[in-house]
Amino acid sequence: MMRFPLPPQLARDAGRFREVVTILLKYGLADWMNQLEVGLPDRISSLFKGPDGVRIYDLSQAERIRLAITELGTTAIKIGQILSTRADLVGPEVAEELRKLQADVPADPPEVVRRSIHEQFDKHPEDLFAEFDDVALASASIGQVHRAKLFDGRQVVVKIQHPKISQRIETDFRIMLQLAEWAEAYDRELRLVKPKALVTEMRRVMRKELNFLREALNLERFTSNFAEDPLVKFPQPIQELCTDKVLTMEYVEGVPVREIAKIKAMGVSDTDLAERGANIFLNMIFRDGFYHADPHPGNILVDSGGRIILLDGGMVSVLDDTSRGNVETMLEAVVEQDIRLLEDVIRRIGSTPENLDRLALRQDLAEFISDYVDVPIRLLNISAVLQNVTAIVRKHHIVLSPQYAMLIKVLVMLEGTSRLLNPRFNLAELLMPYYQTSLRRHLNFKGQLMYARRLMVDFSQLVRDLPSNLGTLLDQLESGRLSIRLEHRRIESAVNRLVQGLLCTALFTGSSLLWSRQTPPTLYGTSVFGSIGCFVAVLMGVRLLVAIQHTGGTEERSR
Repeated sequence: MMRFPLPPQLARDAGRFREVVTILLKYGLADWMNQLEVGLPDRISSLFKGPDGVRIYDLSQAERIRLAITELGTTAIKIGQILSTRADLVGPEVAEELRKLQADVPADPPEVVRRSIHEQFDKHPEDLFAEFDDVALASASIGQVHRAKLFDGRQVVVKIQHPKISQRIETDFRIMLQLAEWAEAYDRELRLVKPKALVTEMRRVMRKELNFLREALNLERFTSNFAEDPLVKFPQPIQELCTDKVLTMEYVEGVPVREIAKIKAMGVSDTDLAERGANIFLNMIFRDGFYHADPHPGNILVDSGGRIILLDGGMVSVLDDTSRGNVETMLEAVVEQDIRLLEDVIRRIGSTPENLDRLALRQDLAEFISDYVDVPIRLLNISAVLQNVTAIVRKHHIVLSPQYAMLIKVLVMLEGTSRLLNPRFNLAELLMPYYQTSLRRHLNFKGQLMYARRLMVDFSQLVRDLPSNLGTLLDQLESGRLSIRLEHRRIESAVNRLVQGLLCTALFTGSSLLWSRQTPPTLYGTSVFGSIGCFVAVLMGVRLLVAIQHTGGTEERSR
């Protein structure tokens, strides 16, 4: 067992580091760490037992992951909620289990809340609001929400970040990055999903979510994008009462979309509501390229006039023209049952392993497509389609880019939420107009002109960079710093066997000469060193032949 000291950059986080490692090992979620003693004082194997010695291992791996994340606290819970959208990485069972994660965070006491407001505005709540309710409406992992009233009579809600939450999250991410680095070094399966890159991406997402000013800008952008739709509402931020840690926005009243009986009692058609809600999100994705990335039922309200109210603009995603084109191409490939096109787009939107078996991938896609031959659009289950694509991607160790994984999650959640209102809801039928619009856009003169323009921009950039890149290459060649790396899979074992064969031959030849010339010392007229050398050479030769035969004989193997 190798012993690794705690890295210097984590020395100040030693207590939290040990806590994280202890919890991971307790739930049996870091077997690769058995190869290390990362600064832990006792034998880590004893940490694998639950409170009663065996109960933890009676649970499934997915349940143990959820319980460990819950015990790790705020940062891990937020990461778990993000990973619940990445079935391509963690698998459908784990993703489904992680959707149960809820941050049960007690509200900060009134004196802490008031101090936080004073630190942000240099004023007390009484100077900013005509009324301020000290009792929180709700408390989540990052912040808590309070009711308040402005001096002009408007009702508002105030979202206040928990003190020092950003420091705690940064500490946890430093630890997770170190663990991810070790995981890549000691676990081959984890290495395939690139844990360091994944943790880095999640830290970027959470840093954005910690900035409440960004959420305020998101809400304003959504309002602008849907300014002409009177049946969509986003809470408006009160800019003068917003900072990166305090978000004040108008209070909007409505019924959560999951309370279907109350919605029907208001005289709102659930069928119409499901279609309108889905079209809002499809417009965000395919029209605006900027969409709300958390369409779960708790974030969607309906008021008495039938307006759809979307809360929580902290989690959003952006699709540029290229990304949107890839999504539309994937949709086209499924509808047109074009296997090669689907394979190409999957390889474009994901990171493929070096040893990707393209033939096996194409066969899996062909089998997947065959399940949907002659299936009418009204019977097509988009959630099932996307989940099947995700399963194929995961099987072949293709890691989707975060934006595409997020989009798949949104479409699956959107169909599920819409079916709460209308069990016969079909997202595929609503997608068809967007698909047809996409085809027209790609085929018309303007679309082709934009495509040609993008190609010209890329080509001109290549031409501009070419002299500089060639100059750098020539400088390295002239100074002798140019190195070319050639890589051949499994060449090490072949070289090792070649060397062993040469040594075996040399030993046998030399020993035979000693034996034949009766070089002293001798025993019964035979050279001692010569006979020993021949015997060792024969053993080496037999061992080498057995090894070659074990790996497939002397014939060249091809795949």
